[in-house]
Amino acid sequence: MLTIRKIHLLLLLIPFSAFSITENKKTTENDSVKFYYEIGLKFFDENKDSSLYYAEKAIRFGINKNASNTLAASYQLKGRCLFYKSKFDQSIKFHNKSLSINLKNNDKEALAANYFYLSQSYNLKNDFTKVLTNLNNARKYYELLNDSIGIARIYNNYAILYYKQNNKKLEKENLEKAIEILIKLKSEKAKRLLDVIYFNNAISLREEKKYDEALKIFLKQYDKHKIYNKTDLPLVSRALGMTYLGLKDYDLAEKYIQESLNLYLKRKNISGYADCYRELGEIYYLTNRKEKAIEVTELALKSSLEIGELESVKLCYEKLHLYHKEIHEYKKAYENLILFKKYSDSIFNEKINDDLTQQKINFELTKNDLVNKNKRKLYEQESKNKLKTQKTILIFTIIAAFLFLIISFISFQQFKKSKNQNQIIINQKKKIEHSLNEKEVLLKEVYHRVKNNLQIISSLLEIQINQNDNTGFTKSAKEIQNKIQVISLLHQNLYESDNLNYINFEKYIEELIQYFSKIYLLQNDNIKFHFNCENINLRISQAIPLGLIINELVSNAFKHSFNTKNKGNIWISLKLIEKFNVLTLENDGELIPDNFKLEEQNTLGLKLVRILSEQLNGSFSFQTVKNKNIFIIKFNS
Repeated sequence: MLTIRKIHLLLLLIPFSAFSITENKKTTENDSVKFYYEIGLKFFDENKDSSLYYAEKAIRFGINKNASNTLAASYQLKGRCLFYKSKFDQSIKFHNKSLSINLKNNDKEALAANYFYLSQSYNLKNDFTKVLTNLNNARKYYELLNDSIGIARIYNNYAILYYKQNNKKLEKENLEKAIEILIKLKSEKAKRLLDVIYFNNAISLREEKKYDEALKIFLKQYDKHKIYNKTDLPLVSRALGMTYLGLKDYDLAEKYIQESLNLYLKRKNISGYADCYRELGEIYYLTNRKEKAIEVTELALKSSLEIGELESVKLCYEKLHLYHKEIHEYKKAYENLILFKKYSDSIFNEKINDDLTQQKINFELTKNDLVNKNKRKLYEQESKNKLKTQKTILIFTIIAAFLFLIISFISFQQFKKSKNQNQIIINQKKKIEHSLNEKEVLLKEVYHRVKNNLQIISSLLEIQINQNDNTGFTKSAKEIQNKIQVISLLHQNLYESDNLNYINFEKYIEELIQYFSKIYLLQNDNIKFHFNCENINLRISQAIPLGLIINELVSNAFKHSFNTKNKGNIWISLKLIEKFNVLTLENDGELIPDNFKLEEQNTLGLKLVRILSEQLNGSFSFQTVKNKNIFIIKFNS
């Protein structure tokens, strides 16, 4: 059975993160940034993916608007989401970004939260020095704020740290300090945090093999969490499962660990489901399902390697060694034991070294079964000869050591040279990346200024329209104004997009239809727009012609198809069909005559559509089907 201390490392740590420190809400700089941040915060307990999405959206707007307080809180929220996804290095990165802003603003409450969350990530990376440093910093700010619950939480995490270092005395002292503080408080938060402490105390009881006492606490916590705190339900389920495992009730152990696994898989918590796979492997092994035990333990190993959780990797190799040994696969058992040795934090104890030697012997014996008796005798004779030539070997060893020193010196010189060259390459790479970032910012600024200039032109035209009574001029100016708006909307989308070369056409068409609704439905509000667009990204060289084509065809529909008919529909769709993008614009207005031939039409609008279709290297066609006028643009994707 796995060492209980190793199995429940996460169980002791993560419940504290469930009682989230209140996010910094001093967000008055920009309504849109604050809006996205607060939505992300509401999603945090139930849906980490949605919370992460809105946190990133708030960050993007916050950077543009220089909303420092909300930006810091959004970085912190993103760091917390990444922590629950087991992406600890990325979580640390964004907590540090939040920390940098809060240090400038001297926001004590936010700084306390920053240091606390950083300590959590470093704890799972087993970087105990940084855990202690960040906990001490968080405690300093909680004391300045007179935040008793925050201080109690820090003592709890000190206990976690000493638990991992197997220092029972300091673990107990810090837990008692936390309980002493919380018992004096009457708030609901204090009661919830006390529940967490008692929960973790139950883990210690189980470690001491006091399974019945631990089970009572876990069952009580399980009932509570199913109603009030589903976020930490997989932790409690797993604790129950491991307790039943200690009681050798394998059916209930499997039931609760499988429940925990399903919840972690649903939440994409790699660290959580890796531990569950490993523990299910132990249950399968103890219930004589050894092949299945190997299968799920290998899944645990793959997941742990993916997130770099070395403690779990080490435990997986230890278990795989045992399982392969049991089914007499000595080669695999030996290989896994070697990898376990590699990932161990300390030198093997005598038992493991003996086991390694024994496995090596078993493997060699299995291999030697294929060798005949004469070769075995020869091997024994060679062993005796080696003993007789010990002095010779010693001389050669000294010579080899001398040569090794020479080679090491040469290799070191080569390494220094290679390191200098690598540093040059890294510096050049940084310069290139910096240059690319500058160009990206510049290109965004260009898109933004183009959009603003187009808006200025449109406004100038509007002034001229209002001052001119010439109907012909007004009509022409309005058409030009529509074309300008089509291009302006596209540049606005490019400016707001993360990808400066491509535009999401679904969103673009939706904004175009909103614009058409404003200008055309003033003339006739009985015309309805409908659109069906697949999630297609187009290059800017495709998007501008396509937007102008849609503008021309919608304009023609209002001019001709709905000139005498005051009610109807316009449908716009863009789909990917067999490596071709197909734009279809339909209307159920007055039908175009049967003798209408597209190629013979010389109106400016249809000429422009034909020219723009050719610019797309595509085709432009027309048909009348089921009382609908249908225009089709087909071009390469």
